[in-house]
Amino acid sequence: MFDFHMHSQVSADSKARPEDMVAAAEAWGLREICFTDHLDCKVGRPETNVFTQEAYEEAYRDLSSDKLRIRFGMEFGMQPDNRQRFLEETGKRKYDFIIGSVHTIENKGVYREEYWRGKTRREAYTRYLEEILSCLEVHEDFHVLGHLTHPTKSPSNTGNVPYTLSEYGELTEEIFRRLIHKGIGLEVNTSGIRSSGQPLPPLEFVRQYVEMGGEIITVGSDAHKPAHVGNHIRETLKALGDLTPWIVVFEEGRPMYYKIDSLW
Repeated sequence: MFDFHMHSQVSADSKARPEDMVAAAEAWGLREICFTDHLDCKVGRPETNVFTQEAYEEAYRDLSSDKLRIRFGMEFGMQPDNRQRFLEETGKRKYDFIIGSVHTIENKGVYREEYWRGKTRREAYTRYLEEILSCLEVHEDFHVLGHLTHPTKSPSNTGNVPYTLSEYGELTEEIFRRLIHKGIGLEVNTSGIRSSGQPLPPLEFVRQYVEMGGEIITVGSDAHKPAHVGNHIRETLKALGDLTPWIVVFEEGRPMYYKIDSLW
């Protein structure tokens, strides 16, 4: 099993020691993990979720395990006007894996109440997907799109209402078309199961991606503490096995395909 989305104290929103995250992954019997620390560059505002290369190197220099492979990556917070910063940051080191995510829109965190203020749920959900499309017009040098349908996790999403294909399928179809054209994959993020009972995105969207020809799918817990490492990975992989034969991990930016039915 694999967990290709986790954070440590290198990310501003985590206090977890890398070695404790590795120990949790070992306890789950994971085969391979990847640290994907946040690098969110808010245009025109003080940066609070940006790591330095020195901090990254210090945290991970001596990290090792004789029970699993450890990969090192980044989760970059995409905005339509920060492509140059993205290229600068990704050029500083060779990452195994880069997730491109949307966390802020017009400098408002989509998880926070400020983003939702004055919007209906449908407006909040739609605006998020439209921002992803705007980002895909300029960004392309990353490996998977992270946690599509992320706004469902927000406390402002009263009732934990998920996205549905019937309401948002046209927008996600266009997103998937652009991802596939650019050779970018889709992450299935299991953190949504903790809040809404469904991964991000729900599996009906993964089916849409696969039916359109998408082949690159990764899975990650988005853990920010050891207790969440590996959460819902096994059940999600089993469910994905009904949609696609393959799950993907990355090594030095190269996709590596594993048959899902060989993992048990």
